[in-house]
Amino acid sequence: MALFGSNGLRAWIKAQNNGVVLSSYGVSSINDLGTGFVRINLNTNLGNSNYSINPSYSQSGNTNPNRVAYITSSSVGNTSFEIKINSATGGVNDPDWWFCSVHHNN
Repeated sequence: MALFGSNGLRAWIKAQNNGVVLSSYGVSSINDLGTGFVRINLNTNLGNSNYSINPSYSQSGNTNPNRVAYITSSSVGNTSFEIKINSATGGVNDPDWWFCSVHHNN
């Protein structure tokens, strides 16, 4: 199985909370959609939306309860998807950095 390409890791990104991409593979851009909300744009059409998205984030301190990164299910398409960060109170918060990887067996 290939580590990159059609049978493995299709994309990954590390970006700042303001949408600045620090490092990536297979990602054309990131759009800041508001507090705690981004769209990741892939540079290749995956042909379908049946892929695994592994979102994560970093923060400078502890929150209790912890925040949760999640994919908005209606946003998953062939070329992009959206990630939100729930805050400890149920709202949304910006992380320090966004992290994400995409796996697709096409």
